[in-house]
Amino acid sequence: MTQYLVIILLIAFTFYSNIRLAKKENMPKPWGIHLQLILGYHLGLSFIFYLYIMENGGDSLGYWNLSGPLADPNGDSWGDFFGPGYLFMYTLNYIPYKILNWSFLTGNLLYALVGFWAWRFLYQLAYRILPEPYTKGVFPWILLIFYFPNPHFWTAGVGKEALCFWGVAALLFVLNSPSKHYLLGLVAFLFLIMVRPYLGWILLFALGLVGLLEWRREGLRRKILSLLAIGLAIGFLPLALLYSGVENLTWQGIPELINGQLNLLSGPGVDSAVNMEAYSQPYRLFTFWFRPLFFDAYHAFSFMASCENAFYLLGLLFLLYRFQLKNWSELPFFLKFGMLVFFLISILYANILGNLGIMMRMKSFYFPIFALAMIYLSLKLPQQASPLKKSNQALLSSQ
Repeated sequence: MTQYLVIILLIAFTFYSNIRLAKKENMPKPWGIHLQLILGYHLGLSFIFYLYIMENGGDSLGYWNLSGPLADPNGDSWGDFFGPGYLFMYTLNYIPYKILNWSFLTGNLLYALVGFWAWRFLYQLAYRILPEPYTKGVFPWILLIFYFPNPHFWTAGVGKEALCFWGVAALLFVLNSPSKHYLLGLVAFLFLIMVRPYLGWILLFALGLVGLLEWRREGLRRKILSLLAIGLAIGFLPLALLYSGVENLTWQGIPELINGQLNLLSGPGVDSAVNMEAYSQPYRLFTFWFRPLFFDAYHAFSFMASCENAFYLLGLLFLLYRFQLKNWSELPFFLKFGMLVFFLISILYANILGNLGIMMRMKSFYFPIFALAMIYLSLKLPQQASPLKKSNQALLSSQ
């Protein structure tokens, strides 16, 4: 009974906090209403996630009942389960499962609330940066990206996705207003290092890289932050490799490591396997980003994911039609950082994953960031002609 009372109180607090946020940001009434609808939608998908895992099984059950990879079967204290990666999941779940004896359903709802606060960070950022005319109306069409089911599904239950989504979204939020929320940024970064050490390294590298790319435009504080991030990334690399299960890595061993991982996740008997090993690098990226498409759909959920992927693909084609390299400078700093993280993680996952189902899960919470960047550029540059348009105009004027 106590566990359900705690969940009800947390949901009520989140609902009330949403009201305060809408007032603080001076959001139009529809935006405040949709924020609450997204909360309900996300929690609803948490129940679906629970039913799916109970029917089909998955890592979530092992995370919750402390029986997954690297778990100590004889562990009888919190310290026996402490560590990064898998162990950190057991660290978080030890008290609610082992001591409080809370159910798996309660665990899913707790993680779903964590995932929702990530969505809330992105929602707040979207309202702040998008042009005012596009934030009005009963249903501003840009809010469509906050209702796509695939990223909600995978961030609405027990798993690393909800935690990583919160960490990444929190960092994006902090980079948009660093002077006010630096403590949140530090907590989010340390949290990500513990959940997925390699992701912590990628975030450091991306932060340093975006600072170097924007060196002339950034102030002294961000220049120092970028240099510090690069230095930490270099120093942290051996530790990140160690806790990711990669030791004594050499340039000669990278292809062998990639092929071994692809074979592991796309071998015989693996559902929705794809032969990534035979694909070129561009097609590996295409597969990771945009498949499953409709011809890949193997059940109702993958069909819905196909619809989302078709949207992303059409959006990218539209953006490429109009995009020029100088448009990069139009993106806010936090979206530049988000896009670099998205691209770096894409290169990694496109070369180690060989299963469409796992790809849907692993990429789920990066694509809302990608979609927000695409929409921002599309709306921010409405009058700018594409290179193709300019060439056609020049051809017509010469006739």
